[in-house]
Amino acid sequence: HHPRQLHVDGEQRPNVSHFMPDIHELFGKKVVIVGAKNSAAEAVVRLARINRRLTVVHRGAGFEPERVKPWLLPEIRSLIADGRVDFYPHTDVKEIADKTLLLRNQANREETSIPYDRLLLLTGYDQHPS
Repeated sequence: HHPRQLHVDGEQRPNVSHFMPDIHELFGKKVVIVGAKNSAAEAVVRLARINRRLTVVHRGAGFEPERVKPWLLPEIRSLIADGRVDFYPHTDVKEIADKTLLLRNQANREETSIPYDRLLLLTGYDQHPS
């Protein structure tokens, strides 16, 4: 399988990954996760336990029950509601710079720049035809 690419500038930077690395590599880092399906949901739950600097960006409305394991949803929603995880719904990644991520809100087209140390693009995979 091949990770789904965002096709934005900076996607191939060394601090950007399409896979969840060893969790210890992310301790104390400002981590941004792009995505809101199972891989992203599991990463949010695991990282929120060791890291207070976590942001999630999703082009949709949020974590949907039909796309995420049901036992993860209450914890994720609680983390977002409590402000322990910053959440940017209806938001696209416009550009990936060395330590900043440029986002664009789909509704008002407003652009926001947020800092990161590690960027996890957990956006799914395209199956390799056999």
